[in-house]
Amino acid sequence: KGLMALLAYDLASDGTAKFRKIMVDYAPQDGPDGLVCDKEGNLYVAVRDQTRPGIYVYSPAGKELASSFGITQAQGLVLSDRTGGLQAFHRDGDLYIPTELTRGPWDPKAQHGGPPAALLATAMERTEGRDNAMVVRVSFDMLKPVPLAPLKLSTRMLSAGRSVQVIGGVLSSAGEEVLRGQAVRMRMTDVPFDEPPRPPPPPVPDQGKPVAFFPTGYDVGYHTGMEVSFVRGGFVEPGPAVAWFRMRHPLVAGEPITPLARVIIAADSGNGISSALDYRRFIFINPDLTVNLHRYPEGEWVCLDAETTVSRRGIGLAASTLHDVRGPIGCASQSLLIGEQRRS
Repeated sequence: KGLMALLAYDLASDGTAKFRKIMVDYAPQDGPDGLVCDKEGNLYVAVRDQTRPGIYVYSPAGKELASSFGITQAQGLVLSDRTGGLQAFHRDGDLYIPTELTRGPWDPKAQHGGPPAALLATAMERTEGRDNAMVVRVSFDMLKPVPLAPLKLSTRMLSAGRSVQVIGGVLSSAGEEVLRGQAVRMRMTDVPFDEPPRPPPPPVPDQGKPVAFFPTGYDVGYHTGMEVSFVRGGFVEPGPAVAWFRMRHPLVAGEPITPLARVIIAADSGNGISSALDYRRFIFINPDLTVNLHRYPEGEWVCLDAETTVSRRGIGLAASTLHDVRGPIGCASQSLLIGEQRRS
């Protein structure tokens, strides 16, 4: 086989190269077969490792930043995404391949609910698209943990009214449904009345502060794919919280981020930012998510003003008021399954 490794060399001004270090050693598995570099110096490497074939992203220092699994033959590589290369998903035929930027806090092999829900919401919004219409409600049933594995997506029109449409959608992995969604889309029209004043938005993102995420034990995940600015509270600080969320990378490689996707990927964090229990002792997982909107957000930031209610019956509820920089845009709710952490 030869040396299965990614090597770093220093290039002198006269064009000669001097070996510096082994950045990544893939032995005893097969190593890289094609790589490209983005404008920040990150490396995108096609790796043939039989145990984890896929595309790996490394920093200039050799630190693994993200990866896309499920590609059975990773040979050669062309970087076509002009946004910098990182994304939550990329397409491979009719499959959506998640990267580690989708990973959630509860299980290293499972996605955070936000990215797959945003993916499904975007697809439902586009189904038999209508001009001058918007999605006013979208709900999700998280049937099983969404794995870090290729996903297949399908949508269909359930009710095609002239003013109101209902669209259903499903995400599946290995032939098994893992996430089911339903969207209500309504027509928009001008109605002659003066809108009442909007309540003011929370303090803007620049007035907030970054706060450390739950200590998950891994460097890359949903927490690195999102920029979060807390106005009140924090991930590991129990109680109500107000936090702004902004996506750092595209949802799908080569596709623009829709305003609806920006809302959904943030809204699934209401329980995470306003936890009423110690995350080290308890789980508080949401098996569903419902979002109601009266307008889409303007700009990249979405704010959650969230509060969690819990009971000793093992059930809770997280409720969030949603804002953009102009004021409220809707609300979100999550039912919570509460239990004690399993001790290893």
